[in-house]
Amino acid sequence: MNAKEGIEQIIQPALNQILGTTAANLIISRAFIKLVTVKGDEKTKFQAAVDLVCQDALIKKAIGEARSNQFKQNWNSKF
Repeated sequence: MNAKEGIEQIIQPALNQILGTTAANLIISRAFIKLVTVKGDEKTKFQAAVDLVCQDALIKKAIGEARSNQFKQNWNSKF
């Protein structure tokens, strides 16, 4: 699995459920941009995208900081 597939298969379904499709797509678009700006292997790129998603204000407002950190650990462990 590459980083793009990781975002699509691991992160996007959770964001769709938490925020709805429109808001999730906005954040996912930012995550895809992050992939092309980060240098490194696929795991490094995926982790950078996860960091971006978990630090997003919409996510923190919807689920809180502690749960955001749980998602971060969970998503990184699945890649």
